[in-house]
Amino acid sequence: MKLFRSSIRQLTLLGSLIIALPLIVALINTMMKVDELAVTMYDVVETTSQTVGLSRIVVNNALNMERSASQYFVLKDHTLFEKYVSLRNQMMDAVNKLNQYVPEDSNVSAHLRSLLDKEALLFQRLKRVPFTKKESDAEVGELELSDVVTPLPGDVTLLVTEQSKIIKRRIESIKKRLYWQLFGLLPLFLVMAVVFSYLITRPLKRLGKSIHQLGEGELTEKIQPYGPQDVRSLTSRLDWLRQRLSEIDEQKITFLQHVSHELKTPLTSIREGVDLLQDGIVGELNNGQLEVVQILSRNSQQLQEEIEALLNFNNALVGKPVEPEILDMSRLIYQVVKEQQLAAKARNITLRLSLEKLNVAGDWQQLRVLIGNLLTNAIKYSPDDEIIVVQLRSDNEIAIVDVIDRGAGISVHDYKQIFEPFFQGSRLPKGHIKGTGLGLAIAQRYAILHHGSLELLETDIGAHFKLTLPVHSGENDESTG
Repeated sequence: MKLFRSSIRQLTLLGSLIIALPLIVALINTMMKVDELAVTMYDVVETTSQTVGLSRIVVNNALNMERSASQYFVLKDHTLFEKYVSLRNQMMDAVNKLNQYVPEDSNVSAHLRSLLDKEALLFQRLKRVPFTKKESDAEVGELELSDVVTPLPGDVTLLVTEQSKIIKRRIESIKKRLYWQLFGLLPLFLVMAVVFSYLITRPLKRLGKSIHQLGEGELTEKIQPYGPQDVRSLTSRLDWLRQRLSEIDEQKITFLQHVSHELKTPLTSIREGVDLLQDGIVGELNNGQLEVVQILSRNSQQLQEEIEALLNFNNALVGKPVEPEILDMSRLIYQVVKEQQLAAKARNITLRLSLEKLNVAGDWQQLRVLIGNLLTNAIKYSPDDEIIVVQLRSDNEIAIVDVIDRGAGISVHDYKQIFEPFFQGSRLPKGHIKGTGLGLAIAQRYAILHHGSLELLETDIGAHFKLTLPVHSGENDESTG
């Protein structure tokens, strides 16, 4: 898909945009609703203010009109009539404006209509003054505008209260909308974050795994391009690096093979010549000459061991289990222990065995070299008159081999490098001649080839190597070796 071939920057921007888009829409919608609410509240406040103010004008003018009318009926002073007309005009203007702010079906509107009807009747009768005493007495009972305007402030208050309730309901509605948007968008944000996190981090994890494989020396498997374009480009370069490392590794292996074989031929001649000198074939040697010959013999023997270690390391690099056999692991370990028994007895070292009968699938020779290197290493580094423990046990279909000695141990600083080729630890027993530093590297390589692992465990005294191999669970298979 084209989306997966985008760069990490493009994926990040796209993910941010997709995540932000619903939020932007929700914010715009919320802002619109808040703006509508603000306009409504402004209108309500304006209406409330005008309604309260106009209602007061209507009530005050109506009461003053009623008082002026009563005085005019009694005193028949035309000035009082003119005052009434002036108050009437002000009241009519206030009523007209008030009608614009109140609903037609409200109590306020009904009282205003009653007020206008009663005032119109009063105004018509004021125009007929003077009239008879009998008419005057009859009119006095019908002049009370206060009966109509007195409930008006209470009705206005109720109307304002109702408007406040409407605003409150609008606010609650917007709050619910915000809550729904929050609860609706939050899962969407999480889903989109997980999706784009997966799209971005998975290729990086695979790239990291490929780099780790290169670091472990796994150079045979091609690194497949995957993920965003920039990661694919980096993966292609990494695969090119894998190929170059593989070529260099092959050249190194070829070099080791040639050098090892070229060294063995003259070394064999040297050892044969030294043996002839030691046997006195060319004549008797004096003490000084014999001492020199013994030095030559020991050093040629050590040189041969180092060349054989190089050959074994070369075989470990290129070797792999081909058509593995079903092997009795306890029998294999017992045979390796027998081969090392003489070297252990020479220093009065006891080899204590605890072997559970377990079968594994693998190559007999490679596993023999693996166990042999671990045991040889333990004997070399153990003090005289000590004990070396060799255990074989199972745990969840895993065969575990423990080789534990009580020697000088290994420094914590050397733990990460102890399995590196040619590495020599910092702690060596007195008088110990350094080896090639290939034994543990060969052992770990063979463990990996058998889908197992070899690790060094932390201990207070000595060294504890732990080998794990998959157990072969076939019941009818016969073990060989």
